[in-house]
Amino acid sequence: MATGCSQAPTAMDAARDGDSASDATRGDGTATDASDAGVDAHEFDSLDDDAAVDAADDVAMDVDDVADAVARDAPSSDGSDVALEDRASDTGVDVPAPRFAVGGVLRGLTAGTITLRNNGGDDSTLNADGMFRFAQRLPTGAMYAVTIETLPANHQCLVSAGATGTVAGADVTSVVVDCAVSGTRLFTRTGAPETFVVPAGVSTISIEAWGAEGALNEDMSAIGGSGGYASGTLDVMPGQSLTVTVGGQDGFNGGGASFRLPASCRSTGGSGGGASDVRVGAATIADRVIVAAGGGGAGGNQSRLCTMLGGMLVNMFGSGGGGGGGYYGGGGGGVDFDDGTTLAPTGGTQTAGGRGGGTLTRGNPGVLGGGGGGDARGATLDPLTAVAGAGGGGGGGLVGQDGRRNGLNRAYSGAGGSSYIGGVRDGVTRAAERRGDGQVRFRW
Repeated sequence: MATGCSQAPTAMDAARDGDSASDATRGDGTATDASDAGVDAHEFDSLDDDAAVDAADDVAMDVDDVADAVARDAPSSDGSDVALEDRASDTGVDVPAPRFAVGGVLRGLTAGTITLRNNGGDDSTLNADGMFRFAQRLPTGAMYAVTIETLPANHQCLVSAGATGTVAGADVTSVVVDCAVSGTRLFTRTGAPETFVVPAGVSTISIEAWGAEGALNEDMSAIGGSGGYASGTLDVMPGQSLTVTVGGQDGFNGGGASFRLPASCRSTGGSGGGASDVRVGAATIADRVIVAAGGGGAGGNQSRLCTMLGGMLVNMFGSGGGGGGGYYGGGGGGVDFDDGTTLAPTGGTQTAGGRGGGTLTRGNPGVLGGGGGGDARGATLDPLTAVAGAGGGGGGGLVGQDGRRNGLNRAYSGAGGSSYIGGVRDGVTRAAERRGDGQVRFRW
């Protein structure tokens, strides 16, 4: 009769049952070693460890891939577009080139708005000083050109630095736009000095000045010399006071007077024209920073049958014209002898007033700031030819023009004063430009 046998449990069965492979038994109850089953239990432990290592390596590779991707796509710390790596080799997709801002600083805007333009179409409108940048970013190698499209009211502005250039792998911050308050003021003759207060935001004023023309003689047969011209740039501070004095054709502000003869003779010469000047500080004559010289007055007519007091008919020499006012005034006219000797009055210079003219009677010399007065010989019973007076010497550039005579008329006109530009930058002078009263113009 067949005898039933129980199958011996394997080491795997023992492991599933929570028993050690060495505790497995045969069917007859004899203890069985795992090696008898042909399998070492440590092999299973080794297989489990290898699998764990492989899994850990796979996770680490995945983390590294994620970190690389984040690093490639991360923005820069300064907020600008960063050069992204070309991932075409990884993904087959091209990454756009980085772009950079163009901008700079605006200075000197006190009110209103200014519109700046880059490359003819990218506008930026600003209403206050400070840093600015245009909306459109540009790639490395791109050109930029910044211009001013619209100006704020009462301002002059310019791109003073960095107007053009090439983007070089970073934001452009070197564009500088400077603004200053602008305006103009014309001063005309009032017969008194005027005060001008420098507006806020103004650091320089461009000045043009014209001296007054010398006066006509009494008979109006000869005109005085034209006033001189002076210009330059004055450095100022907001709130600073400047004093402006405009010369008159009547001699206001330094024109020399002519010697006055009886009105019936109509032989009196003209007065010298007054200078126009600008002064700082205490506004004394030593505080002048620019002067436009006045012209010399015309010489008086030489007349016949001039009625003197008591009804006496006499002949009259004309009186000399007054010297023009200026930095230094021109010499006044006098009267020469009839022996052919002459001594003309001279114009003012940068260091001295002009010499008075005449040999029979001498005109007065010019002085700092004023022209010399004209003189006269007076009446004579000797016959005289009626001759018109001579025109005055012109107000100078740096040196005034000399006085003159007209033929047989022995009375001289006055000489012109000298102009001055020693207190301004970029100064210019010209002689004999202005007819009538003087004037001064400020621009800022």
